Amino acid sequence: LQGDWSSDVCSSDLAIGSAVLDSEDNLYIGITATADEEGHVFKLDPTGNHLWDAGGVTFAGGYGIVILPLSSGEAVVSWLNIPNALMQKYDSTGQPIWSAPQSIQSGSSKTAPGELFELSNGDVEQIFHTYNFGISSTLWAQRYDGATGAPVWASPVQLSNKTTVWNTRSEE
Repeated sequence: LQGDWSSDVCSSDLAIGSAVLDSEDNLYIGITATADEEGHVFKLDPTGNHLWDAGGVTFAGGYGIVILPLSSGEAVVSWLNIPNALMQKYDSTGQPIWSAPQSIQSGSSKTAPGELFELSNGDVEQIFHTYNFGISSTLWAQRYDGATGAPVWASPVQLSNKTTVWNTRSEE
């Protein structure tokens, strides 16, 4: 990435959490700076220009970053801020839309982000993992109001009773 990164990001090991294109071929890249455990998401146009701040959008505890570009030009970002996943919606310039990041909850279990999906009415569905020890997890889903980030369903829905792992994503 080209740009004016802070010295904290440049002096860290970097772990790429996500890289995805939107419908206009803008590239979103999510990374974790291991020195301070901060997450950073960058949005670049097809010629490499920053469309958000050159330092990216930054948040604490940024592991397992998942990015969903929306048809509106906005984006939803989810990440693991141990012990639970968080999710925030950003406008086309990288400013947060929801009043605070939405905590992804499922009873007393810890949660980690899985996949995000945009629904036709503007809501967002999050597939997420619950885990209590190690990397073993179980998949759940919750629907969130696209305007406020509030959960739509009274409680999350368990998708499977099979064990998976929360720290690996499949290749598309």
